[in-house]
Amino acid sequence: MHSQQNEGVEPTFDYSSAVFLVVALIFLFIILFMVLYLCYKYIRRFPVGEDSPSLLSMPTSTQRSSFKPPDDRNIGTVGPGGYRYSVA
Repeated sequence: MHSQQNEGVEPTFDYSSAVFLVVALIFLFIILFMVLYLCYKYIRRFPVGEDSPSLLSMPTSTQRSSFKPPDDRNIGTVGPGGYRYSVA
């Protein structure tokens, strides 16, 4: 009987804390996913828009070095899809 009363009091706190933790985790995951998705979209937009044609039309390293501002961007975007372009 006493154990049942204790269980009746404890689960409310445990349940609220668990729900709060779950909601917080879900919210964090959603935010992380959104940020990663946005970053991936922006990163893919840059190489597909500027990086890939420039690399295809100018494979020589001298021409690439002359374009310094885009090269810095390329170094930043080398993670997901930049490597494939640089290798190919």
